[in-house]
Amino acid sequence: MDAPYLSAATYFSIVTVLSLAIIALALFRDPADFHLIMQLAHLERHPHTAADGFYALRVAPILQEHCASCHRSVRHKGKLRLDSLAALLRGGRHGTIIDIDHPDKSDVIRRVNLPRGNDEAMPPEDKQPLSADDVTVLRLWIAAGASGTQAESAIAGAPKPASRVELPDVDETAVARLREPLAEQVADAQRRVPGLLIYASRGSSDLELHAGSLGRSFDDASLKQVTRLASRLVWVDLSRTGITDASASTIMLMVNLREMRLTDTRVTDALIDSLLSLHSLRSVTLLGTATTDVANNRLRSQGIKVYAFDQSPANASHE
Repeated sequence: MDAPYLSAATYFSIVTVLSLAIIALALFRDPADFHLIMQLAHLERHPHTAADGFYALRVAPILQEHCASCHRSVRHKGKLRLDSLAALLRGGRHGTIIDIDHPDKSDVIRRVNLPRGNDEAMPPEDKQPLSADDVTVLRLWIAAGASGTQAESAIAGAPKPASRVELPDVDETAVARLREPLAEQVADAQRRVPGLLIYASRGSSDLELHAGSLGRSFDDASLKQVTRLASRLVWVDLSRTGITDASASTIMLMVNLREMRLTDTRVTDALIDSLLSLHSLRSVTLLGTATTDVANNRLRSQGIKVYAFDQSPANASHE
């Protein structure tokens, strides 16, 4: 029996219907694409923004600071982009995130209000969360219609924008000159143990030593390896390391030290004299050590703030 014959018109009709069905299914799975196609076909109005409008001045900066790193053109988790008004209003794979009729039910508001650590919370736990004022700005903007052109003054009750802190310019040449005498030793220490040494600020040659994460493997011999840099150290964390009283001679070289942390180390009162010789020292943490109240009070008498367990019978609290 001969195969049934399909006319060209019937064939193309079937192909068209199947194609439209596939496109419809794809758009159903990714609603944002539907709005994008509608806008490209001029069947849906493309949102516009005004440079002096509430969106540009108040909403966009919040999204740029907290959201754009995960939701921009080169990387858009959940097919959601938040780097433009049009993209924000389109939503993502799971639909729109703006509900102007019910602002508090908008997915963007729901997610920024979820507790830290929740899988759906925005931004994720390792990012800076939005402040209460930021959330209020978003909610008021949505309630006012999520417009890109509405004037900043048209939305009442918005918290005042936080003042931006302007960092002073740094003379890179001058900073390099300050750091040059010991730059090689600092670089070598940073290569051997990444993160151990960092500069206290971008315009300073002062150093911080962060050994707390290295555990008992960082011991007296390890600390001695930074002896040549000791006078540059202004902040030192030796908590939970293998440091003992044997490091007293190295610590006495830290003449500019302002803060030291020795929590859960094997230091005793024998180390206190070396700390007393550091005239810039302002704070010492000695929790979980064998130092006594008598020795700790000697530090206090020099105006040094001491954080330690009070071992006296009358005062068994923690400072």
